[in-house]
Amino acid sequence: MGTIQQPDSTIKYAKLLCQLIKESGAKPCLYMTWAREKVPQYQDEITIAYSKIAKENGAILVPVGKAWQLALKLRPTINLYDPDGSHPSSLGAVLSAYVFVGALTSEVPASIPGWYGITDIDGESVQLMSIDNLDAIFFRKVAEQTLRESGLLKL
Repeated sequence: MGTIQQPDSTIKYAKLLCQLIKESGAKPCLYMTWAREKVPQYQDEITIAYSKIAKENGAILVPVGKAWQLALKLRPTINLYDPDGSHPSSLGAVLSAYVFVGALTSEVPASIPGWYGITDIDGESVQLMSIDNLDAIFFRKVAEQTLRESGLLKL
């Protein structure tokens, strides 16, 4: 919530960080976060702040918060938040990943695996997360719309 509670600090340190990134020959990317679950009305302020910072510093803006806002508008009961109301659930993480991939490559993946897991030392599979195909399709469309509206995808 530093963006809301301490906007001057956010602007100051974002500028310094962007300068360091540019000095190393890279292009800065700003991760626009989402409003916490109990205060969704803050998303517009977060969006404005991050948009201004990105523009002033020549940074790519990864509009994850805007995608969350759209997903929650279209499907108010979708569970994007971890129980703490701040961090992402598995679904929130997948939506965020779609937006990041699209912002960085100008292309949203056509599909994603439905199951994520690892094989442990004994050769047993451990499920870390699974996602329903309909949720994946929904997130792809939300990411595409958000990135088009942000000018990061061509129509």
